[in-house]
Amino acid sequence: MGLVLAVAIAAIGPAACADSNKNGEDAHADADAPGRGVVSLEGDDTLILYVREQATIIGTYRDAGGLGAQVSLEASFQGTAHDATLEDTTVLSAPDGSFSFSVRAGTLPSDFVFRVEAEDGAQDEIDVQVTDMATDTLSVDVGYGGRRRIDFFATTATTGEVSSCPVLTGDEIHSGETVDASIPFTISLPESTPLALAVSGAWCDTGEDTCFPVHGCVDGVTLDEAEADSVLVVLEDDLGVFAALHFEVNLSVDPGDAAVVWVDALLDPVWAMTLRSDDPAHFLLDGIYEKILAEYGTSRGDLFVSARITGNLDNALDGALASAGLDMDATATALDDALVGVMHPLRLEGILEGVFWGETDQTAVHEVERLGGPPGMAAAPDILAADPAVVEVSVSYAADLVVLEAYTLPVGLGEVLDGLMQEVVLPALLERGGPITLDEHLLGQVDCALVATTIFVEPTAQSVASQDWYELACRDVLEDVAAEVAVEAASLDSEHPGLVVQGECDFLDTTHTPRESHSCEGVLTEVSWGSESLTGEHQMSLEMPD
Repeated sequence: MGLVLAVAIAAIGPAACADSNKNGEDAHADADAPGRGVVSLEGDDTLILYVREQATIIGTYRDAGGLGAQVSLEASFQGTAHDATLEDTTVLSAPDGSFSFSVRAGTLPSDFVFRVEAEDGAQDEIDVQVTDMATDTLSVDVGYGGRRRIDFFATTATTGEVSSCPVLTGDEIHSGETVDASIPFTISLPESTPLALAVSGAWCDTGEDTCFPVHGCVDGVTLDEAEADSVLVVLEDDLGVFAALHFEVNLSVDPGDAAVVWVDALLDPVWAMTLRSDDPAHFLLDGIYEKILAEYGTSRGDLFVSARITGNLDNALDGALASAGLDMDATATALDDALVGVMHPLRLEGILEGVFWGETDQTAVHEVERLGGPPGMAAAPDILAADPAVVEVSVSYAADLVVLEAYTLPVGLGEVLDGLMQEVVLPALLERGGPITLDEHLLGQVDCALVATTIFVEPTAQSVASQDWYELACRDVLEDVAAEVAVEAASLDSEHPGLVVQGECDFLDTTHTPRESHSCEGVLTEVSWGSESLTGEHQMSLEMPD
């Protein structure tokens, strides 16, 4: 058979030797049985490898007519091969009959036979001799200025010219791991020049993305048997773990005592129903009187005042509403407390899009999608749906620290408070789905039909307007309260038109190991709503989407 051996690491191995040339007819007489093809392995009859050396053995298959054909071939070791391995034990030849097998020598010297057999029984074989290699010791020092925890180093060495790094393209002559991250460490390498050495480090199996590995490479390394050999490999953080182009971004803003001031201002018209009147009945009757003046004039207005006095309507209505279970002070207090509570903290959930961690400084887009209260309380997606808060933000990234430069989210304070009230607070208080508007809530608390009936008992009041009109006027008064709250919300928007934030987060925890799910946890270092600075505890996080 033709003797041409193709070995993947022949550049560093000893020359293959040909002790004797066999021919296919003498060595494999039974392979020439009628109907069988011929398997021919190229190269010398004996392949000599160093321990752990890898070789590619090629060959061809010819059918009984002497033509190349596509068949299944199986490779095996005969004899004592120790821990030598085959990359594949079965291959399919190409249409022209060519095929190849990759063999890696074991860690112990040995002699065995490499045999290939085709599906029709045709076979060929060569002897394999594994011998100890001539080695030298290399001291490896590591330079790393990053922050990631490193528990061990993995090393790979290949033959190669100075262009081998950062992607090793030569033949592998070494692969191993240290038991810890002590430096410098030593490795044994075959005497070969030049070679390229790649070093990676991590705190867990480097096959897992969450390890946040570090890596480095140096090429043009030479080993000199006459003196001690050493090399310095500078490691850099592997940014490939950040594969996503966008992150889920969550901001947690605690306004502190400012929330009480804001909510009191927003709900001032509601508090007017109970604090700036003797009672809700007095407030409602005053409001209905204003509706009479607007629609019927002062003459009927005077009649209503007379009916209110002679019929003692304030006390009568107060008693009727109390008997019906109305406690306006409790209603206002519950709404006020709940709205303040949902602001401690206020959560803004959204996405940070257009992120490429390979760049130190860049511009991303932050879009707020949902607003919500403390953890455990559902976030509301519809508060900003008509006008989503989208803004560009400058992002810097270095040593696993992310910094969001100061930017303004276009979310008005009044818009947020009113939205939270309708989408989060009122549905929680009333234990039903939202949104629930404030006028809907007030109309559910105050029975305007009862108000009209109580007023219409007084004869003079009957000469002013119909019972149905009184009921509609009561409803208008409550809707006016909700409208005044909307005016207060607009005023808060004007005073606090945008939320200014600046923050930083860390992908590593206090032990310098990566957090779960590639999350980046940190704080908002600056938060203000409009010109008002908020001094509470503010947090931020970035998480890769599932």
